[in-house]
Amino acid sequence: MLVKLATHMAASDRLRPLRRSAGFTLVELVTVLAIMGILAALAAPSFSEMIARQRLRTGAFDLVGDLLLARSEAIKRGVNVTVTPGTTWAMGWTVDDAGAVRISQRGAFGTGISSPTGATAVTFDRDGRSAGTSAIELSSPKTDDSSARCVTVQPSGRASASKGKCP
Repeated sequence: MLVKLATHMAASDRLRPLRRSAGFTLVELVTVLAIMGILAALAAPSFSEMIARQRLRTGAFDLVGDLLLARSEAIKRGVNVTVTPGTTWAMGWTVDDAGAVRISQRGAFGTGISSPTGATAVTFDRDGRSAGTSAIELSSPKTDDSSARCVTVQPSGRASASKGKCP
């Protein structure tokens, strides 16, 4: 009787499906990692272009912000306030009043942003007006010309940023 019971159990064990252990096999893991690597390699170029566009946008908004600060300080203090670029606008700028008091200073944007050399300073008088129209262009070699930013200062002192190259 004991022998028959053991044979019966062995037959029922054979009918049950084998249980797999939980987890992934090495082959499955390597396959998924290879697919993820290929997808990441395809996405990297467009991601770097997006970062360059965002740096341009941020740089233009920072410059407009400091131009507006300079205009506001010129009106508030009743003296001329000048925004002076480094060697180029992409290398940063300073905001100083007529008494050489530093109001603000901005460092370089970092790699990937350029502006034409020969940049001139923008001065706001005590009424908040600038001497003339100024156009400052920021661009990146990683993006096309449509992604460039143009920061314009009108004679009224109004500063604005627009997408695209300066006219």
